Amino acid sequence: MLQACVLGLVCLLGASMRAEGAGHRELPSRTFLFHYGATIEHLDRGQMARIWLPIPSTDAQQEVEIVSRDLPAEPKAGAERVYGNRLDYLEACAGPDGTIKLKMVYRVTRRETAESPPGTFEKTGSRFLASNALIPINGKPLKLLTNKVLPQDQMALARVLYDIVFDHMQYRKDRPGWGRGDAAWACESGFGNCTDFHSLFISLARSNRIPSSFEIGFLIPQKRGKGEISGYHCWAKVRAGGARMGAGGYFGSEAESRKT
Repeated sequence: MLQACVLGLVCLLGASMRAEGAGHRELPSRTFLFHYGATIEHLDRGQMARIWLPIPSTDAQQEVEIVSRDLPAEPKAGAERVYGNRLDYLEACAGPDGTIKLKMVYRVTRRETAESPPGTFEKTGSRFLASNALIPINGKPLKLLTNKVLPQDQMALARVLYDIVFDHMQYRKDRPGWGRGDAAWACESGFGNCTDFHSLFISLARSNRIPSSFEIGFLIPQKRGKGEISGYHCWAKVRAGGARMGAGGYFGSEAESRKT
């Protein structure tokens, strides 16, 4: 019997891009070792599992080097077709305790910037304006805009939509339903985690013809040296009026810190 397992996405958090053109100084950066480990549990002894392990990419925001792999089998490299996310695929058998352990160590350099990488929105055409199953561009979320005066300027509009979502939502995980990124559910319930905040914001942004995307990764510890990463975080990015909003446009990071 095969057990299909997909481990959580690895996209290291932070806004970063090297300055382009002569005469531009290198922007502040941080370099660190990132230890990513997982244990697949509740398998039968010797049971075969199929595992897809996400691999962070080097791009304009970050440089990633694989320092070491501690995996039970040799992986095959692949990539997701639409967004280019990298994946390693492997098959392995559970040990006597019914588990499979995996560990990756990366050396990562993140650079500070106020912009997202070139091509973030261009590569997928109108995808970041489109509706999908969890992020509609009509219906319940648009009720939040009833009787609201919306500016014509897209950058100002993005900020207004941010405030509307912030005023409507509470950061809470004490009742079931949170964490799916269902914009209609978030609008109706008025609470959730970062995934729900961002999906609702993206729904409102796209309904107003502002391209917006959802990203997920890990928070870098604020203090230098060793630090624990308790779990994933996600954020929304918009391109308003032709300007890419990066650090200032990471809607969810500020919303979560202000709500907790």
